[in-house]
Amino acid sequence: MKKIAVTLVTSAVMMLAAVSPAGAQRPQFDVISVKSNKSGTLQGTTVGTRGSTFSAINATVKMLIQAAYVPTDGGLLPDERIIGGPGWIETERFDVLAKPNGDTRSIAQSQIASMVQSLLEDRFKLKAHQETRELPVYNLTIAKGGLKIKPSTDQTPPTGPTATYYDTSDEPLARGFMRVSTSPSVVVLAGTAIPLSRLIPMLEGRVGRKIIDKTDLKGLFDFKVRFNATETAVSPADQTATSIFTAIQELGLKLESAKAPLDVLVIDSIQKPTEN
Repeated sequence: MKKIAVTLVTSAVMMLAAVSPAGAQRPQFDVISVKSNKSGTLQGTTVGTRGSTFSAINATVKMLIQAAYVPTDGGLLPDERIIGGPGWIETERFDVLAKPNGDTRSIAQSQIASMVQSLLEDRFKLKAHQETRELPVYNLTIAKGGLKIKPSTDQTPPTGPTATYYDTSDEPLARGFMRVSTSPSVVVLAGTAIPLSRLIPMLEGRVGRKIIDKTDLKGLFDFKVRFNATETAVSPADQTATSIFTAIQELGLKLESAKAPLDVLVIDSIQKPTEN
């Protein structure tokens, strides 16, 4: 299978923590194109920035919202923390291109997310507010049997880009790289010289909850875990796979159910855009 690498570069779109107060003046894009994407496929979806230009291809409105608003606890705002809104914000897809006019070198990258908020308010008539609600989370702790995840021999932070491969290769991973190998029933997650701060978001995407690190573990780790892609029974060829909750205990880690106050974005109203 062809290897696909996704370079993990922090975008300015993912740096804003709060909804701007009502009436506050925010920077806006001067050139904006919003068009409905009728491709009927989930392939080729991208959302991000290059320089001061924001683009989204084959993206849902929920993806645009996730690009504009980030919770104060960091990471990507998951679906369950976006409250309200009509069903089409998860099903209908759009192509968006937005950029400022003139000398864009004077625009701070940290302003891009705020500009995406303005785009949503202008073209999608989004009205939303932020709340803090008590929600289910998982606490990541060290299991009773003690830590089993292997610390990297070389604890020097990797230099150069880091990436996550999505493929089925067994090739050795360079330091700072992860691999997600997925079959219809099994996922294999591996990494070399990876901090827990990079492993946790991968686990959050699988368990569907915010994970709060209670381990106080520092440094870099090498790991490889194999678990069910779903909680349903695996195929006969994949009988060695287990639940993700059981699999991470092989690393000496444990996910414990808990509740914690988390930021949520409440959609008060939103409309489908007029195209241009």
